[in-house]
Amino acid sequence: MNASSKLFLSSLQCLTMGWIFGAERMCDAIEDMTGVSLIGALANYKPLTFNRTYTYPVWVNVLGWIMMLSSSLAVPVLAVYLLCTGKGSLKQRCIHLCQCADDLPLTRKQREELSKLTPDAM
Repeated sequence: MNASSKLFLSSLQCLTMGWIFGAERMCDAIEDMTGVSLIGALANYKPLTFNRTYTYPVWVNVLGWIMMLSSSLAVPVLAVYLLCTGKGSLKQRCIHLCQCADDLPLTRKQREELSKLTPDAM
C-alpha cells in the first residue's frame, strides 16, 4: 500500500469517526486519554508519595525530573545547537537540518530496485 492510499484511508477514518462519534466527543475522549497538557500536569504537580503517608525526599523528585528531561530535551537541544553552529543563513541551516542525511543505508525497496537494474550491485 503506497503512502497516498494510507493518507487517504487515515483521513477517511478520521472523518468517519468524527461524523459517527461526534467531533466534540472525540476531542473529549482524546483529552481524557492523553491528559490536558504538560502545562496542566506541571500546574497540578504534587511530590511523589508512597501509600499516601511517606513523602519521598526532594532529591528523589529532582533526580526523576532530570531523568525525564534528559531524554525529552535531547532532540530540541541538539537541533538548537546545530542551528547555531551551522554554516550559511538561518534559512539554509533550517533547510539542511530538515533533509535526510546522504549516508543513510538503503531501504529494502531501494535495494530491490537496485538489484533489478544491476544484478551485481549487491
